[in-house]
Order: sequence, then C-alpha cells, then structure tokens
Amino acid sequence: MLPHRKRKALNQGGAKPHGEIEVRVIEGAGDDSTPAYKLEAEAEVEQLPRPRPEPAMEPEQGIRIGMGPSVRRTTAESLEFERPREAQIHRLETDEESQAPVQARAMSEMEPAAPYVPETVVKQRNLAAWTVGMGIGTVALAVLAVLAMKKDAAPQEDVPSIFVTEDSFGESKTYFLENMPALTREAEALLKKYTEAKSPEEVLPLVRDAARVTDRLKDLWKPMALISTTQPVEALLSESEDRPALVLRGVTTDFLPFEMAFIRDDGRLKIDWEASNGIGDVQLSELRKSQAIVKSTKVRVVVQPGNFYTTEFPETDYRSYQLVDAAKEEFVWAFVRRSSSAAAVLEREFNESSVLMEKSAGFSATLRISGPLSQGVHFFEITEMLHKGWVSP
Repeated sequence: MLPHRKRKALNQGGAKPHGEIEVRVIEGAGDDSTPAYKLEAEAEVEQLPRPRPEPAMEPEQGIRIGMGPSVRRTTAESLEFERPREAQIHRLETDEESQAPVQARAMSEMEPAAPYVPETVVKQRNLAAWTVGMGIGTVALAVLAVLAMKKDAAPQEDVPSIFVTEDSFGESKTYFLENMPALTREAEALLKKYTEAKSPEEVLPLVRDAARVTDRLKDLWKPMALISTTQPVEALLSESEDRPALVLRGVTTDFLPFEMAFIRDDGRLKIDWEASNGIGDVQLSELRKSQAIVKSTKVRVVVQPGNFYTTEFPETDYRSYQLVDAAKEEFVWAFVRRSSSAAAVLEREFNESSVLMEKSAGFSATLRISGPLSQGVHFFEITEMLHKGWVSP
C-alpha cells in the first residue's frame, strides 16, 4: 500500500487489524473477460515472520565433544540458539550406581568439622616437634652413655687421679689457702717496713735465712721506693709445690713494677730476698765483667728459647737458650745437652717437641751453669735444672 493511501485508510477508521487482508473484485471495462482478482493488503505490507518454535529439548547426561551451539541474531530484541544439524554429540555411558540418588546421612554419623590451620602454622608446629624430639633423644643418649661408662668402669687403685686434691698441696700450702686474707695483711705490713729501711742492717731481720745471705745482701741491696697508692697491690700464691709463697705484685712511686715473695719461717712471714730480686750465687752482670770460670753455679734467670749454635755446641747435640737477668738488662747464651735430664725438663716446659701446642716465650727458673769455655766468650752450659721459679725449697 502506498503511504498516502495508508494514511487515508487510517483516518477513515477503515483500517483492518494487523494481519487481515481485504478482497475486492474489479470488473473489466466494456468486455466479457473473466473477472480478475486483486489482492490488496489493507494492513502493512511488510510483516516480520514469527519465530518458528523449537521442539523442547530434554536434558541429557553425557559430555558433548565437538562444535558448540551457534548464535544467530533474528531480531533486535531476542537471540535464538540453534545447533548445527550435522554436529555429532558423543556421550559417555555412566554406571547405574552413579545415577543413584545421594542418600542423606544423619548428623550423628558425621565427624566434627576440623578448624582451618594455615600452612605456615603447621610447618612451625612440625619444626618445634622435631626440635623437642631431637633434644629428648640427645639427653637420653647422654644418660645411657654415662650409665654404660659407670657399668663398664672397673676400680683401678694403682692409677693416680688427674685431679689434685687439697691434701696434695701439703700442710704449708693448705695453710696459705685457708688464711689468705690475714697473711696478705701481714705481708703488706712487712713490705712497708722493707721500703722504709735505710740500710742493710734494717733489712736483715725481715728476710729469710738472714745469716746465709748477709754478705750478698750487703753487696747488692738497694733501697726500694715506696709503694704507689694509685695502683692496687695484687696478692697471689706461687706455683711451687715444695715451698709455697705469697707474692705481692704492684708498682712503686717511681713507676717500676715489683714482685715480693713471702714464705713462712717459724710461724711468721719472712721476705725471700733472693727470690724477690733474682739473686743467685752469681749474677749475669758479674759473669760478663769477670774473667773467672764457674762450675755448677746457681743462677736465677728467665729462660728463653734460642736458635744460636757454635762449633763447640752444635745443634745436633745441644739445645740453645738465652738466660736473662731479673732486671732484663743482661743476658748470656747457654746450651744444654739433648740427652740430659735438664734438656727433657726444658723441652717439656717450652713444648718444643709438640706440633700443636704453642711454644712458650719464657719462664723463670733456677739453674746451675758452668763456663765459659774460653775467656771473653760468654757461652755457658746448663748442667742442672733445679726448679721452676725463684723460690727455693
């Protein structure tokens, strides 16, 4: 229908409902021809086709392998899905048991729900459990080892104990240990008198074996400076097991260090003047100045290892040492035969035969020496190692 005729039909109210048609018979003009029918749609010429209803699809079980549903757009308002006719759907057979309905279980048969624990917390708990377990295992093994050792150990009366008991110190050293504070006060008072002495005669009543050392004391004694009050005085016990001594160590007012040794004589403390000053039968300074030859003379020196050898004292037969005096002002070379007992003692003290133990730098000792072999050459031979330290028994 043309647009202007469509508007005219609408205005006259003669429009037919949507989808109806009107049939008119038009006769031919002035002839006897058969009438022609003309169909004219009074409604809209263009009519959208109604969507063709799809047959209802029942849900099927299985897995479809292949192309999915295609989508084609028919109107602006709706979408229609249609499957390709040639696409084949492959379905998997299922067991009858799996198609059985799920049976509900009573709450009494269900276990309580476990709380959620993060993975990090679980790892920490496992690590703590392993640590505690290893600790308990280690302690158990240690206890079992101790019990096994006690069970297998047989009493050995002949083997001496490696632990030194207080009784082995002797009566004198035990007395020092038990009365250390009182003895320290007595030694300090005695030291004060010694520093205030102005002559050898005032010193002799304070020292050990005064009658024996009178001549040497008169020749070598020198006044001692007062004890410094700004530095503490340290009290300690000597290492000698044969004759223990109390040692006071400190600094004088002229900043010189000192070590004074005190021994018990007739129930009273006495100053060991020889041990305190490193005095022997002869001093190293006297040996260097004089041309005399000594034989097995006692000296108090600091022994240090050396590496000097001569044709008279070859390295194949001797060991070399330096002997230094108490003031560290004089020294001489001394040699000991490797096969002697003195060499064995010195070797043990200096760890000279050990590869692992550290070599000692030096220690105080009382020796007997002989020499020199010739005048003007200050080489001596160590004939006897009396004891370690300067306090004689």
